[in-house]
Amino acid sequence: MFQIRWIESPVAKNNFSYSFVFIAKKALCSISNISEFWQNNNMKLSEPLIKILAKMYEPSSMINSSYKGNDIALKTDTEGNAVLLFIGKATEKGTIKGERYARTLKKDKDGNIIKDHWELKGKAT
Repeated sequence: MFQIRWIESPVAKNNFSYSFVFIAKKALCSISNISEFWQNNNMKLSEPLIKILAKMYEPSSMINSSYKGNDIALKTDTEGNAVLLFIGKATEKGTIKGERYARTLKKDKDGNIIKDHWELKGKAT
């Protein structure tokens, strides 16, 4: 676990610049620009991959494929939408070792998509 503390920078008090400090196991890491931290730790999926993920697949299934030298596995919901993505290298057991992404897909009463985005959830082992 880590703690997050906001520390006001006395140098940049007028332009609301703050330092972002992580305290993790006696190690301090200060990041002066929060947007820099977010960009470096927010792995986005490429547009061609998102187009592949937007297709309809067999409902309630796991689909294995490859994309640009990486192995991918997609888990679909009951409608056939991809909702989980595992991307990386396949192990001997067939599992993917790499990154795990989850999809937020919300629809209104008429079935129109309100929200649709992919979020990095962490390591997949």
